[in-house]
Amino acid sequence: MELRPARFADAERLFLWRKHDEQNPWYKGEPLKWDDHLIWLGQRLQNPAVAMLVAEEDGDDLAAPGDGGGA
Repeated sequence: MELRPARFADAERLFLWRKHDEQNPWYKGEPLKWDDHLIWLGQRLQNPAVAMLVAEEDGDDLAAPGDGGGA
């Protein structure tokens, strides 16, 4: 398994992972919208204080650890 920096090309996969949180009973936020997700992702990818990583194994994405930022 390897960790690599997230990139804008990961937008759809990250969106689906974030949408999955909406299924959890602890989630109290508004439903995630695609346009809002793209803005959120762009801000995080440009922020040098955020290390957003995606775990891969044999070229397949496994997970994206939380970056500590809210939606």
